[in-house]
Amino acid sequence: MKVFLSSTTYDLLDARQYYLEKINNECPEVELIYYEKHGCTVTGENEQEKCLNLVSQCKKIILLLDKYYGTKYAKNPSISITHAEVLEARKNNLKIIPIVRKQSWHEHKVWKKNKYVSTTGRTGWIHPLATADG
Repeated sequence: MKVFLSSTTYDLLDARQYYLEKINNECPEVELIYYEKHGCTVTGENEQEKCLNLVSQCKKIILLLDKYYGTKYAKNPSISITHAEVLEARKNNLKIIPIVRKQSWHEHKVWKKNKYVSTTGRTGWIHPLATADG
């Protein structure tokens, strides 16, 4: 079964290597498809389209997530190539397996809690439905 490994590349080299080794050692029935093995880069349009084509040939996609959004997608600079890979996976009804780096998960939880902190100089927490009078 073909499985595409998607992530931002340079900041997740350690995680990519870990999952490549783990899956290759523990799941011999899985053929991992990924940038490095298939000669893709994420900078040029042709290489990006090659990656999207590889995604469409798979049954599943493993999505490694950390704090960086990724390189802009040449055909649609408002999204990253990683985002485009997920959209391609959804278009082809692939099962998406997200793996979030633990530190990023915790940082996101803290951000969500703090986004309602008052910026008016008041201390404490502000409920999102609170009035301007407090």
